[in-house]
Amino acid sequence: MPAATSAIEDQLFARLFDQLDRNQREPRGGGRRSNNRLRYRYRHVIQLFANVGDDTQPLRSLAVITRDISSGGIGFLHDSELEPGSRCVVELVNGDRHATARGHVRYCNPVNSAIYQIGMHFETPIDPLLFVRAPDHN
Repeated sequence: MPAATSAIEDQLFARLFDQLDRNQREPRGGGRRSNNRLRYRYRHVIQLFANVGDDTQPLRSLAVITRDISSGGIGFLHDSELEPGSRCVVELVNGDRHATARGHVRYCNPVNSAIYQIGMHFETPIDPLLFVRAPDHN
């Protein structure tokens, strides 16, 4: 199934990430986050599945731009609103490392009139350090 085309352009998403990073506030009192997030800004394809029944045939595939990753989930931007609870799968890749992470949409918040910030919760925790590329040192 071909990936849906995203309307997010490179410059636009870079500005959006900068804005989100500036406005990000950690919840008081330890907050609700149980996993540290790592910067993870790449293009990925997320497959959405029906919320009930067999998950062998995705309903659709979405080209997304990821924002961050943790052992418990991944954050991304997309130009479509996704229903919380929607089942989804993402293929994580770093060189020869590949992992399929299954989960569901935990939240979907509008960033502006055309872009949504979406959080996917993984069913099984991963080691995000296996997929976050080390920065280049020149």
